[in-house]
Amino acid sequence: RELDEYFLSLERETGVALDAGQKRWYARMARVMGAAMKQEYPGTPQEAFSTGEEGSIYGSRIMALRERGRVGTEFAADPDAPTFTAWDLGLSDHTAIWLVQVMGDSFHWLDHYAASQQPLAHYVEKMKEWEKAHGVAVTAHLLPHDAARRDAHGISYVENMSRLGVANVRVVPRTTDVWRGINTLRELLERSFFHARTQERVRGVRGEEEPGGVEHLELYRSRPPGAGGSLVESPVHDGHSHTADAARTFAEAWSHGLLHGPGNDRGRGRRGGDGR
Repeated sequence: RELDEYFLSLERETGVALDAGQKRWYARMARVMGAAMKQEYPGTPQEAFSTGEEGSIYGSRIMALRERGRVGTEFAADPDAPTFTAWDLGLSDHTAIWLVQVMGDSFHWLDHYAASQQPLAHYVEKMKEWEKAHGVAVTAHLLPHDAARRDAHGISYVENMSRLGVANVRVVPRTTDVWRGINTLRELLERSFFHARTQERVRGVRGEEEPGGVEHLELYRSRPPGAGGSLVESPVHDGHSHTADAARTFAEAWSHGLLHGPGNDRGRGRRGGDGR
């Protein structure tokens, strides 16, 4: 019914009547594209500038992956493939981490974890659990730029990780435009697969139920220009943004050529290699 109403309004506004075949094509594509349909296939010039229903940033990409059977499946990790953790160090000590493998031209998102107000040792232990559960060894840990910032004691997050025996850390340069990183992640999502573990709802350390990583990505949204006095569209910083920012850390590491194993160029991203 909603699509029929849309087709009628489009005909009234533009004078163009779609035939039955065109309507079926539109309905089929809308199932895949979701909130991004009007932006990708606009019926009017105004729709071309639509940001999607309720400002969803990655929702349509995740919906398309679900349609293709790339979300929530069980698959084994490759013990020889470059494997990375990607982090976000949020406010109030909130940390989110993804475990991702580079598989040729594809990206396999194996696991996700998020918590707040936990010591670094807590997350280091989680990474050891992942390596054991998936039978992999992490090639490198990808941290956002603020990991190199020193605290009141003159010690950086990277140095604290080294003290806990985590030395293979790569700090991703700070982005000058958050939307550039978002669009890079959108590009990578087109070639991604998400393990069933990434969509499991989990219990936090205090017993509260938390969304899975995929759900966090689906619920990551932007506020339109004018909202809250903003002059431009901007991502909303909430309980979902930490996981989304951790995924963006991975995408930006790829764009900077940081996805490679020690001593080789495998998975180097835009600068060549299997991850290009």
